[in-house]
Amino acid sequence: KLLTATAALAVLGPNFQYQTKAVAPAAPQGGTVDRIWLVGSGDPVLASADFAAYLQANPITRDDVTPRLETLADGIVAAGVHSVPGGVIGDDSRYDQQRYLPSWSPTYRTDPDVGPLGALTVNGGYRITNGRPVPVDDPAQYAAATLTQLLQARGVQVGPPSAHQTAPASAATVASVSSPPLRDILVSSLRSSDDLAGELLAKELGVHTANQGTTAAGVQAINTTLAHLGVPTAGVHLVDGSGLDLGNRVPCATLVSVLALAETPTFQAVLDGLPVAGAEGTLAGRLEGTASAGKLPAKTG
Repeated sequence: KLLTATAALAVLGPNFQYQTKAVAPAAPQGGTVDRIWLVGSGDPVLASADFAAYLQANPITRDDVTPRLETLADGIVAAGVHSVPGGVIGDDSRYDQQRYLPSWSPTYRTDPDVGPLGALTVNGGYRITNGRPVPVDDPAQYAAATLTQLLQARGVQVGPPSAHQTAPASAATVASVSSPPLRDILVSSLRSSDDLAGELLAKELGVHTANQGTTAAGVQAINTTLAHLGVPTAGVHLVDGSGLDLGNRVPCATLVSVLALAETPTFQAVLDGLPVAGAEGTLAGRLEGTASAGKLPAKTG
């Protein structure tokens, strides 16, 4: 995750923001649009208010940033939309359709460590069932259904949700929601060791460097970017963007170099994102009552 974050800051910049849009065939006419495409931008932290509350109740994720899908629903209503007979269509065409890497352990899904990958994801690809996060089968369909529910709660008449249809280039933007700046997403995701964020960031790097929203393109972008930054990459073997895959190999010299880069302003989010022992993130419950508590920043792995 430290390598992925460093490459993302170099390629995208600390101020980069995801833009998730709701678009329609044309501007609302008499309060109606035929249909709405919910166009995924790869935002890994977009959430509904109930899921954000679930995260805040957990010491590890309580400081996670979560732009709200409710903001998008409010924007659609503010644009004068009262009826969407064709329903909400989830457009996740920015990335490929691979939900889990074939080399990953099946337990990553069932534990769960990471939700299904996709360019259109809400709530990390999880549905809370009996107080426990359960991965959904289709993140784009789930996102479309969640927005449909939010619109219906606001009095909008909406047809059944669907997914996997690409919005036409001529579509009119009805509303959008922006993510926090990348630096804030990275601080949040590193502290809680958010695997989905690492994976989707890799795919976004693939889009920006090779116009391919794939893990393979993202991994290549990470390797190339680190080498360009002067980070020693001999012995580095990356399979994914999160570090979940047991085939990942990163020498200590590479990690030391990345942390040295993090002392410069562009990459400061990497240091700021290290959880602190006995205080926050994945180290919130570790080394409590020791001399390290409140003082030792580290990255679990």
